[in-house]
Amino acid sequence: MPDERTKTPSRPLSPEEKALLRKIWDATQKAEALLEENKLRAAEQAAQEAIRLSSSMRGSLSPSTIDALARAYSRQNKYEQAAALFGFRGVMNLNAAVALVKTGRIAEARKSYKEAHILAYHPDLKPYLPGSANAKAVEATIFLGRGMVDFDYRRYAGAAWALQHAVELVPRNPLALWYYGKALAANRRTGEARRFYEAAVRWDKRGRIAEQARSDLAKLTSSD
Repeated sequence: MPDERTKTPSRPLSPEEKALLRKIWDATQKAEALLEENKLRAAEQAAQEAIRLSSSMRGSLSPSTIDALARAYSRQNKYEQAAALFGFRGVMNLNAAVALVKTGRIAEARKSYKEAHILAYHPDLKPYLPGSANAKAVEATIFLGRGMVDFDYRRYAGAAWALQHAVELVPRNPLALWYYGKALAANRRTGEARRFYEAAVRWDKRGRIAEQARSDLAKLTSSD
C-alpha cells in the first residue's frame, strides 16, 4: 500500500490525490527493485521522480522514498549527495552514518549511528562488533550494520555491497565474514560464499559465529 506518511490528512483525499499517491508509491517501489538489480542510476532517477511527484502533495516526503534515494547515492559513491539528505525525516541513521563517515565527518557519524542499532536485534553479537575506538572501526561497524539491516530486509544486493566494505576494513572479523557469506549466498554467488563462511569459522575464537557459519556451509554443500 502507498505510504500514508506522504500526506497530512487534514481532509479526505480527492481521487486525483489518491492516484498521485499511487504513482509515488509505484515510483518508490521501482527504485527499490532497481536497487536490488544493481541498476543504481535508474534507481536514483526513480526515487527522484517519486520526490518530484511528492512535491505536489500536501505534507512531507515519504521516508521510504528518501531512504531509497540515500541508498542509491551511497552505492554510487555519491556520498556528498547522500549526506545532504541527512536531517530529512525518515532517513535511516545507518544511511546518514554511511554518508557522513565517507565524507570524513566521523564525529557526526558516531552520533548518527550507535551499536545499539545492531544490538537491539542481536544482543549476543556485541563481542564481535568492530567498535568505535578509531575512524576505521567506526566505518567498519557502520557498514556492517548497514549490511545486516539490508540482509534482514532481503535487500541482498545492497547487503553484499555494504558487507564487502566491512570485510575490506576488518578482514578477520568473523561477524562481517559470516554475514558477507550469507549475502553472497543469497545473491547465488555460492563459490564466494563458501570461502567467506570458511574464513568466519577460521577466525572465530569464541565459537558462536563459527557454529552458524558451519551450518550455513553445510546447507551450501547439500544444495550443490
